[in-house]
Amino acid sequence: MNAYAQTSVAPYAVRARPHAPVATPLEWDELDDRGIGPRHWTLRTLPDRLSTYGDPWTGLSRCRRSLGRGLSGHHRWLPSYGGG
Repeated sequence: MNAYAQTSVAPYAVRARPHAPVATPLEWDELDDRGIGPRHWTLRTLPDRLSTYGDPWTGLSRCRRSLGRGLSGHHRWLPSYGGG
């Protein structure tokens, strides 16, 4: 998080903090590592991580789905924009 009440940061975004930490996607098993925190990877250390472990999001686009079908029929509860 970059500020109060913000819930996400774009992957690989450099955060506005000392030492330029980078928001980094993790593997599921890395979530248990207490040594990993929001300032763990920086502009200097991220290239080594990617060259050693690769990008955990490689292939993520194969899992994409359209929102069209999920949103169809929900116009009743969505706010109208522009008077439509």
